[in-house]
Order: sequence, then structure tokens, then C-alpha cells
Amino acid sequence: MEPVALKSIKAIFFDADDTLFSVYPSVGDIYSSCASEFGLKISAELINRSVLDVWQQFRDSFQRRNYNYKTTEEQEKKLWYQFIEMVFKACSEEKLPAGLSDRIYEAFSDPASRRLKAGVKELLEELQNKYLLGVLSNNDRRIESVIEGLGIRQHFTWVYPAFVTGYKKPSPEVYRWIEKKHGFRSDQLLHIGDSFENDYQAALNAGWHAIWLSNGNNVGQGAEVLAAGTIKDLTKILSSGKII
Repeated sequence: MEPVALKSIKAIFFDADDTLFSVYPSVGDIYSSCASEFGLKISAELINRSVLDVWQQFRDSFQRRNYNYKTTEEQEKKLWYQFIEMVFKACSEEKLPAGLSDRIYEAFSDPASRRLKAGVKELLEELQNKYLLGVLSNNDRRIESVIEGLGIRQHFTWVYPAFVTGYKKPSPEVYRWIEKKHGFRSDQLLHIGDSFENDYQAALNAGWHAIWLSNGNNVGQGAEVLAAGTIKDLTKILSSGKII
């Protein structure tokens, strides 16, 4: 593929979790801390193992794959409550205390549940002077308060959780929605995210430019894949003035 000058790009969209920031200290730590408030003592390590196991079963449901990736705000919340219940069922025989699912759900709207990746603020400050910036996430409304609380909301013209577009990545409808709403051509848009399937491949399939933030994961990477292992690597690519 021929390199493309970045000056032809009008807007850059980022995924959110594991792209701009990560859960802190871990999903298991947050679940365990919330559970202890209700008298339920389960270690973060055990919960983290359960989270990984349950996610393998839950991934297709979360993406709404059987519904052509269509989603609503109500469906998003319902899915997360199901996930919470499945995680605790996998690691404890005790009945889930009333109100615990609500507590955990709300905990992930707290900016304290995330940590910005090193170099993100500096990168956004630099890009904001050259491009329109947006967030395109498969997460729900809670991501808005996280982005606000982490002090990076001012860099983005748009923040779109999945229910706003009505679809989840990797559906091409997500990308078409952006084009129609803002009047962009697909070749004027760049998407950056950590999921090889949902962010990188899906954006390319929609005719966008894309960079895979691999976080050191080389699975699926080939000679034709434009990947950045870290935010520092991503900054170098974007500073070069050219992308594939």
C-alpha cells in the first residue's frame, strides 16, 4: 500500500479502554473492594481469573454479535449486570448481596477506576492543534464521566459510546454513522484502537485509515499491519506525517 499524507486526514477517532487508559488497579480489585463493602470477601486474584474465564463465554453477547451488533443504552446496562452476576457465580457459592451489582456498575463510572496511559495527554494536546478528535467506544455512557474526570475531555470534539451510534464495532454501521453525521469521506478518517478485529480491521474494512495500538501483542500482525506497541510508538507514527 502507498503511504498517505496525514494532512489529508480531517478527524482522528480513538477507542477508549486499553487505548487511552486502562482499568486500575484491576477489574478484580474493583469487584473485590465493592464486594467487601457488602460483607462478601473474595480475593481480587480469584475474581480476575473468573473475569477472564467468563469473558470468553460472554464476548459475543457483549458485542451483540447475534443482533448484527445493534445495541441500546438499556441493553448495554443489562449486559453488564449479567456479566457481574456470572463472575461472582463462577468464584463464590454465596448469594450475590442486593445492591452489589449497582455498586460495581457505578464504580466503573468513577475516573479513579482508570489510569491514563503514559504520553496520552501530550499526544492529544499535539493532535488537537491539527485535527478534529473523537472517541468511538464499545463502552456505555459511563465512559463519558471517566474521560471527563481524567482531564482529557477538552481535547475531543465528540465522545460516542456505542448506544449513541446504535451499533458496536466491528459493525461497518458504526463507521458509516460517523461519515453521515459529520459529512466526512471514509478516506478522510483515521481510527486508533487496541482491538485488532474491532478497531483496526473494522476501520480498514469501512474504508478508513487505521492504526492498531497493539500494547505489545503481536497476534495477527503482518507486514501490511500498521501497529504501534505503545503510545510513544504511536506518537512517532503520527509525527512522521505519513500513514498506510
